[in-house]
Amino acid sequence: PVQRVNFHDERGIVLPGGCAAVQIVEDRIYVVLSLRNVGPGIGVLFGGRLYAERRSLRTEPELDTFRMLDRDIYVPPGKVGFWQIAYRDSQADDYDAIREAIERGELMADILYGDYEGGQRMVSRYAVLRDEDGEWRISTVRHVQIDRADPRSDG
Repeated sequence: PVQRVNFHDERGIVLPGGCAAVQIVEDRIYVVLSLRNVGPGIGVLFGGRLYAERRSLRTEPELDTFRMLDRDIYVPPGKVGFWQIAYRDSQADDYDAIREAIERGELMADILYGDYEGGQRMVSRYAVLRDEDGEWRISTVRHVQIDRADPRSDG
């Protein structure tokens, strides 16, 4: 379903179901990704990072570079929620690169989440690409377990 997502300084960004919304308002950048919780428990979003370049599938997320959410965002099992990030300071180190990536129509995001007890932390990586029709589409690229060994690893 379509969602309407507020930021503390911007109201009513419309987020199409299963897609992303990317808006630039007076040099402030707002990005929102639609997410579905496919797990059996409540998903709690902790933070994330937006990238201006494509990331390798094998590049590990650098949690110390993530921007943690100022608000609690919970996604009930089987339901749809969202993750949001804003760039309000045009002098910030990554602002220009993110803005150029938006103009190219190509971003990536890592989102950190876990269960309602703060455990089972995971990072999901998403490609966020603007389609020919102007809509921003999301494609899940990889899921990485933070607190447990990766089941794909050799050891």
